Amino acid sequence: MTTLDIERIRADLKRLKEEKAAADIERGYCVLDLKPVSDHFAYEVYQRYEKDVKAFLLPYADILLQTNEWLMLDATDKVNSWIEALSVARYCANTMLKTDCTMMAYYLLRATGQTTGQKGSPQVAARHITEIVADKFNPYWSEMECLDYTGDYDAYLTQKMEEIKQWQNLH
Repeated sequence: MTTLDIERIRADLKRLKEEKAAADIERGYCVLDLKPVSDHFAYEVYQRYEKDVKAFLLPYADILLQTNEWLMLDATDKVNSWIEALSVARYCANTMLKTDCTMMAYYLLRATGQTTGQKGSPQVAARHITEIVADKFNPYWSEMECLDYTGDYDAYLTQKMEEIKQWQNLH
């Protein structure tokens, strides 16, 4: 394949994507992209709650291993605030940070019975939780995007929670 072929394929692909987008708009269907959350904000969430969340999840994983049954814990205000913040932080651009925040929020939701769907094996979940607890995210600052985060944690969290809620209502 020559460079000219590759360029022709790229041009065709771009043209087809534009045609599809135009046809979708004509049909009244368009997907609005969610504006990503700042990596710096997501890392601040991670730093604030990581130790507490992991200290909460590790004994839970131990119980899952010992009993091989799902245990539902009470969702306190503190746990719900962790879930809210991590659920916003998971929309960041950094893949590793996104994964860590998503998985911590998922197992908090699972532990408190706030999630639906198949539960899977408690033993596998316990192993996965211990892997999450053992993992420590270390940022590469050159790859982290600040976007619109100015350092006002509470205001940014509230703003992003509202944006995510509106985006979810559209989809």
